[in-house]
Amino acid sequence: MPEVRSKLEKTSDELSRLMEKISGKEKVINKNFAHIVEEYRGHAEELKEVKQRSTQLSENYQKQQEILLEITERLEDVQTKMNIKGNEKTDTSPLVKIRKAINDIRQEIQAMEIRLGVVNNTLLQAKIRERSNTDTTKSNIDRIN
Repeated sequence: MPEVRSKLEKTSDELSRLMEKISGKEKVINKNFAHIVEEYRGHAEELKEVKQRSTQLSENYQKQQEILLEITERLEDVQTKMNIKGNEKTDTSPLVKIRKAINDIRQEIQAMEIRLGVVNNTLLQAKIRERSNTDTTKSNIDRIN
């Protein structure tokens, strides 16, 4: 029985030493990876902001599309009215005014298309940044594991 007790005490001492080593290593690992955890939190917050911005840009894009549709409908109405009035009258001054209005609307449409292109490009860039941040976050998580 004293032999077993002696072996048990040695084993207990060795286990205590190993547990202290493990605890020390764990503290070192936690300390070494603390900045990565903080970086991950920062990236997660940034991803959340990018997603919110992307949603806002998508909504803005939809509104711009609706405005463009409305302007296009107005243009078609003006063109129809112009054709009707052009056939009815020989006086060219209303026709000139209508053509000027059509040209003005076309310029508005071009301006709206440019704005839509800019919004679409901004949305695409936000999505690309979101994917990049997601990939970076995944690689950081893989490094932690």
